[in-house]
Amino acid sequence: RARIVCAEASPVVPTAITNSNVALVLERSASVIRLNPGGSGDDMFDGGFDLAEGEQRFFRPGQPRFQMARQIITDDQATELRTAWTPVDRPGRMWLASRKITDSLFLTPTSMNPALNIGSVAGEEENTAIRAAALTMAFLLVDRAALELDVDPSEFEILPPRVARLGNLNWPVIQVADTLVNGSGLSRHLSLPGEAPWVLDLLRDIVGNQTAWPMRDFLDMQHRSTCDQACYECLQRYGNRNYHGLLDWRLGLSYARAFLDPSTMVGGDGDFSAPELTDWRDVATEAFSRVARSSARIDLIESEPLPAIAVNHAGSRCIIIARHPLWREEGPFTPRLVEFARSSLGADARWIDSFELSRRPFVAIARMLG
Repeated sequence: RARIVCAEASPVVPTAITNSNVALVLERSASVIRLNPGGSGDDMFDGGFDLAEGEQRFFRPGQPRFQMARQIITDDQATELRTAWTPVDRPGRMWLASRKITDSLFLTPTSMNPALNIGSVAGEEENTAIRAAALTMAFLLVDRAALELDVDPSEFEILPPRVARLGNLNWPVIQVADTLVNGSGLSRHLSLPGEAPWVLDLLRDIVGNQTAWPMRDFLDMQHRSTCDQACYECLQRYGNRNYHGLLDWRLGLSYARAFLDPSTMVGGDGDFSAPELTDWRDVATEAFSRVARSSARIDLIESEPLPAIAVNHAGSRCIIIARHPLWREEGPFTPRLVEFARSSLGADARWIDSFELSRRPFVAIARMLG
């Protein structure tokens, strides 16, 4: 019931692209592994197929007996075989896996804004919102490339982003592969020509060209008024249904902007003029308004640097402030707007990113209140 597609954890060494903030490498013989971890439990890694190892015997009238050793099958199948099955061992829960060799393109930034967090896409410091942002950027890239090349987006395979640990920082690595075994030339096409790869032109056009897809559609007021995350008119399709809960076109555009330009603040400096940010405050405020309307103990705080609510809980008043998922809320480098809101609403205020606020606000708030 679950499927994981990932690249084999082999080291890659991207090469920086001149006059850009992007480095890339094309692996012509990358191992892409498709995994089926089974379907038990909510935690994907708590799954696996419960298997039995044994010997299976075949009996046919007028034919000699035939026996197969070291068979591994499910318990249900073993039970149905009855006397034709002799158990030998229990190897425990197992995953199913298949490997293919194909072309794969790896992208990473060469520098990152210290006030933003774009690196927590996997590993111990993984953040769901940041991972969602990176995945959305990858889907924007693939969909635009497929449109330009007149191919189906499913010809590309989006692999979960991974991290490279360098200098005590997590550097995000975006991975795109060809779906066909041994490659179809699509990833290679993205990487050419060497000095100015097409993938860089596509990313720049995605965030900068308001007359072409996707920005042209995202700027349409009818679309943005009804689609605050993703829909079947923009990013969602049957082939990426496993990622529908993560896709967010506003977040993906912000991530692409931060990926391309380490000086961008994604609104953290108070500049919300980027197309994907112009209504960020309104969307966050409306999400907080829905939360406030659900309980008399929650008050919406207006006229502050950032959207916020006050929760009256256990005899105390807890302030919760919304922030953009890419902003750092603590550490030596934080956006100016975060510091302004903290000084205005109190150093003990709690923070919720707009990704969680729009999807699971009550779970996140309950976790904050303990």
